[in-house]
Order: sequence, then C-alpha cells, then structure tokens
Amino acid sequence: MDARCQRLPPELVHNVLEDLDKPSLATCTLVSRDFMELARPCLFRNIIWNFCRSPGPQSDASGAPARLQQHHLPERFPLLADFLESQPKIASYVRRVKLCMIGDERFYSFVVFLRILRRLPRLHALTLVGIPDEGPGYIFPDPRETVSVPLLPSLHTLKFTDTFMRQPNDINYILCLFGSIEHLIFTDYYGYDKEDDSVSDLPYPRLGLLELNDHFAIADLIPWMQPQQIHKLKIPLPPSPPGLYVVQEAITKLGGALHHVHFTFAPRGTFYARQNAQAHAMEQDFFDLSSTTSLESIVLPLLICRTASGEPQVAATTLIHQDTYNTIIATLATAARSLRKITVELYVAFLADSWERSSRAGREELVVIREEASLRELRHLGELEEVCLRMALRTLEVRAAPGSRLSEREKEGFREGLPRPLERGVLRFS
Repeated sequence: MDARCQRLPPELVHNVLEDLDKPSLATCTLVSRDFMELARPCLFRNIIWNFCRSPGPQSDASGAPARLQQHHLPERFPLLADFLESQPKIASYVRRVKLCMIGDERFYSFVVFLRILRRLPRLHALTLVGIPDEGPGYIFPDPRETVSVPLLPSLHTLKFTDTFMRQPNDINYILCLFGSIEHLIFTDYYGYDKEDDSVSDLPYPRLGLLELNDHFAIADLIPWMQPQQIHKLKIPLPPSPPGLYVVQEAITKLGGALHHVHFTFAPRGTFYARQNAQAHAMEQDFFDLSSTTSLESIVLPLLICRTASGEPQVAATTLIHQDTYNTIIATLATAARSLRKITVELYVAFLADSWERSSRAGREELVVIREEASLRELRHLGELEEVCLRMALRTLEVRAAPGSRLSEREKEGFREGLPRPLERGVLRFS
C-alpha cells in the first residue's frame, strides 16, 4: 500500500470505502493486495438471495403449450448460512439482505434462517419476500427452542412482501428475534389461513414506524401484535366504507399509544362526490381521533387538480378536492389537545371528464371525475385556519407528495388562504 495511505487511520479508510458504489469498490480491489482485502468485503453490503429459479418456458414431448416451471434449489438456503459462517469478516460488512423465499417449505428451514441472522451482527435492513406457504400444516417453530432472543439487538428496517402467513405467530416468531425495529413494513399482505392462539409470553421489539401499503392488512396484524408498542403508523387512506371502518377500528385500538399517524393515498384511486359514492352509506366519512390522546403529529393527504398540463410552471389554476378537504377538517375536529403539528400532503390528481376517460390516466395516477367532484379554489382555507388557531398548533406544514412539487404560485395561494398562521410563523412549506 502507498506510504501515504498507510498513515491513514484504518477506521477512516473503512468509512471512505463504505461510501463507494460497487463499480468503485471493484476498482479498488485492483489497486493492490492490501486494497483488495479492504475493499472486497464491502462488495457484500447488499445480498439478494433466491431459493428458487424459473429457467423459462418449457414444453413436453407431446408438444403441449409451453409453461413456466419453477425449479427449487434446496441446497441454496443452507449454502448462504455456510458462506457467512466461513467468512465472518465479510459477514460483518453486510448491511442489507433480501431473502426470496416463495415456494415449498421443504426447501426452507427456520433453523437455517436463524443461522443466517446470527452471522449478521451489523445488519441494517432485512426484506423477506414470500414466507413459504405450501405444504399441509406448515408453521414456524418457536425460535426460543433454538436460540436466545432477541438474536440481534436492533434492526432499522424489516420489510415483508408477498407474504402469506400460515399462523399469526409466524409474525411474532420473527419479530421477537430483534430487540428493536425502527421501521416495520408490510406490502402485498395476504393474511392467515388458520386460527391459532397468540403466544403471550414472547418478547416484543420496540417499534418505531409501522407502515402498511394495504389498509386491510391492519385488521389481521393488530390483534396479533402488541398495540401499546406501536407509536407511529403509516397507512393508505381507503376510499370505500369497508376500508374506512377497518382503519377506524385499528386507530381506536391503538389509542393512546399513537404519537404519529401518516395517511397517504394509494396510487390509481378514483375520487368523486361523496353523495354519489358508496362511501355515503357509511355514517361518517372521517376518522375519529378522540382515542389517540397522545397524538403529537399527523399527516393528512389533500387532492389538488391542476387545470393545465400538470406542470407547476404552467398551471393556470389549482383547485382543491372539496370532499378530501372536508375529511381533513372533520378528522382534525376530533383530535386531542396534544396535537402539535399538522402536515397537509398534496397529491396531484388527473382531472377526467368522465369515468371512461379516466382510464387514459397513467397506472400510478390519482383520478378525479370532473362531472361529479366538487372543487374549490386554493385560497378558500378558512376552516383549516380556524382549526390551527383553536388547537394552538406549533406547526402547519404544507408539502407536496413524493414525485411532485409545489409551484410558487401555489405557495402564494396557501399564504393568501392562511394569513393568521402565516403571521404567527406557524405556516411552513417543504
């Protein structure tokens, strides 16, 4: 190694290498033997491991139509554990792991899964794709029969996707492996197919944020988790009565444990007037937050429509979707005095002339039907201003949803509609 590099503290060299991307790390391994030893372990920061593969279309001798066949590779699961156990230095550099476990449980062992985790002391994020769901009566064993829990003191992000749990304890048996989890995410969740009593004496991690991409998932998850441990919740705002009821029940059960709630809009939703919608059948079209006595901050989504091309620079007029605005006001009216910060997150919707034309919108776009929706001008925000003053808020934040941004003209509209929060320094943009 170069004499000048030898004078650098080893910790500084490691910190520099950890900030490099994979091509740069690969280049560093070619500099010298010393650099190869330092840089090569960093190439293993991210591991994606599949336990099955699909080789492509195949057809039989009779000429039957080709179909995609999945080939399981049972030897690959313990192979990863063997590799990590034989290379402790490399294992110590692993930060993010994605395990793709869709398939027959015969090729998956919970004991091997524990072996993998045991060798990842600095793991930052873990993604589990497809908890195995085949085979009669398959359930996870209690991990306390094999290891001492928690196995790892902390984990920043744990994400479940394409998940079908065979029993409620499948979740708890994984969660108890960690002392704390900063961000717990469930996407594409399919629920349970059998009843089972939850294990009450399992240790439970300290949770930061529980994020759900499907609002119906919360109906299955909350009963089998410890609600008093869930302090932050992020969930899509459901457009239909069943979803509204499910989320309301969850919020009521979480109650005083919640400090932060973040509602979002699921992509590709269609919004129209409440009086013409199925949601009118529900007794209320807002969320009752009276049980959340410790709630400190809330993020509420608001639909806006731009009458021009959708670009902030050329938008002629920005209109607010009246019903989503009314939902915000009615929800905030039930909030406790503990609330200190309100964030209004603006989602830009595609304004369609009819239901048929709404299909022209992109797959990820929100849609508002012009003929049925009630729209109002941006500067008419008196109800929101009254809520801010009545609750003596410290912060009213207005921000654009991910993938969008506010124009200066739109910011000026909010300043005009909220003059008193602006004067008191409460109104902020981000």
